[in-house]
Amino acid sequence: MITNMLSAVVDHGTGRAARGAVNGTAIAGKTGTSRDGWFVGYSPNLVCAVWIGFDDNRQLGLTGAEAALPAWADFMKAAIEAKPALGGRNFECPEGIKFVEIDADDGLLATLSCPHRELIAVTDRLAPNLECFRHGNLPESLSEATSHGDDRADTADINDQAVLAQHRQTSSRLDRLSSLPQLAATRIDIDVRGKRTLVNAMR
Repeated sequence: MITNMLSAVVDHGTGRAARGAVNGTAIAGKTGTSRDGWFVGYSPNLVCAVWIGFDDNRQLGLTGAEAALPAWADFMKAAIEAKPALGGRNFECPEGIKFVEIDADDGLLATLSCPHRELIAVTDRLAPNLECFRHGNLPESLSEATSHGDDRADTADINDQAVLAQHRQTSSRLDRLSSLPQLAATRIDIDVRGKRTLVNAMR
């Protein structure tokens, strides 16, 4: 899962300057910027971390992408050209990883009514098990009752009160999920070859 996220950093994020640095080699990594500039990245068979900064902790004034990433790309290119076995065309995906389509707005399982559906790589334990209900997936009477609070629920025309109770439990869990920034900042990109990439846009 992390490799998919960090591959997306190279494909679309702050590390995109490394894309294509080594022909025919899969790359994943992450920039870092504080007073210093960092880039930590890897191919399937080689890991390299680059730090650029001052020993006296002065402000470097450059981002990780500007300072460390070019040095990282030069090293990786030279190392893999000298010893191709350090590269690798693909990262192996271990067993236990599955791709789940979620609603990007709330992190729940997507339905055909969801306007922003995304494919994410997760384990069974982390996969959502509730279906999105925000995009026209509930009966109209149930939606009206729940949108006006518990006082209207008792008088609403709802055939099955158990459905309403389940909806309230789902709403409570959704409120907790919505407070997690990674759910709103993560998406899946699919390239023209069908490669699915988990993109974490948090900086």
